[in-house]
Amino acid sequence: MTLQERKDKVDIIAKQSEVINKKLIVYLAIAGGSWIYGTKESGIIGLFAFVLFMLVSVGVFVNLLKLNKIENEIEELKKDE
Repeated sequence: MTLQERKDKVDIIAKQSEVINKKLIVYLAIAGGSWIYGTKESGIIGLFAFVLFMLVSVGVFVNLLKLNKIENEIEELKKDE
């Protein structure tokens, strides 16, 4: 792999991780807010907050898996040196 190809790959990985980090921050904020709101409320609003929390928790989990994949790609690039 040439130096330019390696730089391009690193740039792509950096942009992917930025996007995932931004989505993860938003998901974590929504999850935290819905969890707190859901514990204070009861009835249909509490149920809605719980369902929203569960959906956002799946999003957090998926994004953490994506970050793990990017970490593995970085490790592979380090090994290819």
